Amino acid sequence: MEANLSTRARTLAAAFALSGLLWAPANAAAPVVYDNGPPVISGYNTVGRWIANDFTFDSTWSIVMLRYYFLVYQDEPDDLDTVVWEIYTDDRGRPGARVGGASVSSTGSQTLVGSTDYFNLYAVDLRLTEPLTLDPGHYWLGVTTPSYGYVYWADSTATGTQNAMFWDADDPGVWYPLGRESAFQISAVPEPQQAVSLALGLAVLCAWRRRSRGHSSRRAG
Repeated sequence: MEANLSTRARTLAAAFALSGLLWAPANAAAPVVYDNGPPVISGYNTVGRWIANDFTFDSTWSIVMLRYYFLVYQDEPDDLDTVVWEIYTDDRGRPGARVGGASVSSTGSQTLVGSTDYFNLYAVDLRLTEPLTLDPGHYWLGVTTPSYGYVYWADSTATGTQNAMFWDADDPGVWYPLGRESAFQISAVPEPQQAVSLALGLAVLCAWRRRSRGHSSRRAG
């Protein structure tokens, strides 16, 4: 009995330890689960208007980071101080109901990844304060930059679908086709319940293998 209790204790301890490792978005790099293609030196102005691109999830994921690519005039770097993002459901091929979003300071999250004579290309990593869990489905990722000036969401090389849409202050809330694709990446981890279930399964498997080795050793002796 004592040995069985010890085995169960080790199994539970391993399960909780492993689930903690799987569910640690703040302390570990989450994998990129959706990539809309690398950026190019062209884009569409996000100041005073919303732009949205669609994406799909084949399984449930908890989003922990969004990476956008922006073009900014070299002499106006402060135009990219604040980024506002939103995620929507799909409504017959257009952005529908909002499921999450926030206004985020991008200061300190910008990485220069390219430049031309007039523009700098930045990768901007927006880490969510709380993971946003999405079930499998079709969604839209939107962005706007409320400051003055010129900030362009960089186009993507993935130009096959060209599904991006926009609306601006002249006609708010009405989405129009943009005829392009924008560069972005979504990093996520399995939802907590999935992580715990996987951890428990792996821990039970480890315990079973350890017990099997013990039986084999006793028979050999």
